[in-house]
Amino acid sequence: MSPRPKIALLLLSAVPFVLALLGNATKPDDSWTLVVSGATKGYLAPCGCTKPMSGGIRRRASVIQAISKESDLVVELGPMVGGPGRQSEIKAETLAQSLKTMKTDFVSLQKSDLLLGEGVLDSVSRLSGAQLMRGQADDFQSGEGWLMANDLGDLTVEQAVLRAQSLVRSRESKEALIYITGLGKDEATEFAAKVPELDVVVYSSSSNPERQAVQIGKTWLVSPADEGKFVVSLRFTGDRFEAPVVYGLGPDIHDEKTVARYYDQYLDRLRVEKLVEKMPKSSSDQYSGTDKCRSCHEPAYKVWEGSKHSQAWATLKADKHDADPDCVSCHTVGNQSSGGFIVEEKTPHLTNVGCESCHGAGAAHIEAPERVKMPTVGKDSCTPCHKLNHSPNFRYDEYWEKIKH
Repeated sequence: MSPRPKIALLLLSAVPFVLALLGNATKPDDSWTLVVSGATKGYLAPCGCTKPMSGGIRRRASVIQAISKESDLVVELGPMVGGPGRQSEIKAETLAQSLKTMKTDFVSLQKSDLLLGEGVLDSVSRLSGAQLMRGQADDFQSGEGWLMANDLGDLTVEQAVLRAQSLVRSRESKEALIYITGLGKDEATEFAAKVPELDVVVYSSSSNPERQAVQIGKTWLVSPADEGKFVVSLRFTGDRFEAPVVYGLGPDIHDEKTVARYYDQYLDRLRVEKLVEKMPKSSSDQYSGTDKCRSCHEPAYKVWEGSKHSQAWATLKADKHDADPDCVSCHTVGNQSSGGFIVEEKTPHLTNVGCESCHGAGAAHIEAPERVKMPTVGKDSCTPCHKLNHSPNFRYDEYWEKIKH
């Protein structure tokens, strides 16, 4: 058997699940590797305003191609996109194309994936070449040396135990038993203790992978977190799994070329279908743009002009996401309103993060400044965009000092 290829990847140093660069050691003939990633939730690319950002299907494909071989078992966890809608459909198709490049064997669906509808799911199966695991009672998948089951993430611990016990009864010889669940870590720990025959339990988590590998008896508990930020691999040596290895998908990982092309096509489809312009509006508040505030608030305007808020749209355009509905809300003014940002061609004065992004629609105030007062705002005006997963280092007191006016 040929030696495993060297991989020039930076592993997640904070996660000693046996973190090391893979060398040239030859694996035994009966060994294989379980590779798990996903819970993409629509994040086909890293998202946020804090550097460095991690994740994305382009980096993930590079890692999985480098660490896996034909005989390995590659599993993608759901949710794929997080819900229905036209952008979600395009995302699902793009993800499916990318999963084929990653040589994905199975997609473990979660309940929200079913909302995409059978037509989209059929496309996902066809484009990815992977088998969709839907969590039915008899939906056990098997291969040479392994047996696997999943649930849709809506089972109690006891219900999952009954399903896992059925998996155990179906076991033959030394097959490795793998169970994928929507249970969180604490529930998965309880679950694993009740079904000690399992070799691996893949659980659901929004937190980064654990600093120490968790093992209950012989059962490894693992999670690649969510938003496609990590890849976890476990090598099976014929009678047991070795300790998991976790790969963080930071900026040191290069983009895989084929998946990068699929991603560019995804962005092109968003633009061609004009999905930003078609975004639903929840109000009719009238916005005027930051330049209208300057005549009365010159000092505040100067602070804004020197801040990164004034460059938000240019940043988005440079990354080719100016036609992406997921992104424009936090890079424009009043996108939720019919009187706010529509598209750059129609409302160029409402690009960037401006005064009205925090203070609210200002057209009425500009017309009658003495009669219509603008509200004083604070932290609550920041957190809709500076969310934990997009801006993990956000500290209001520190950030406010950068734009205080």
